[in-house]
Amino acid sequence: MSNGEAAAQEEMVQALYAFGAEKMRDGASSQQVQAALMEEGVDQETSEMIVSQLSEARDSQQKEAAQKNMMFGALWCIGGMERG
Repeated sequence: MSNGEAAAQEEMVQALYAFGAEKMRDGASSQQVQAALMEEGVDQETSEMIVSQLSEARDSQQKEAAQKNMMFGALWCIGGMERG
């Protein structure tokens, strides 16, 4: 595979992940995202892998945000107790 072919393939993969991520942001379920990817010509195994990786990334981001929110909540609580 030439560098040009590899670059084109990488761009295609990135476009599929971006497409799936956009569907998820729009509120589509994992099954709906997988079906949309398959409508775009992606085989079932690949679409399952893309959806799985996107779901893991989303879950990780949500966990990070929750931990950050808990930290800020604890700081507000401690600050409120010191003033009260």
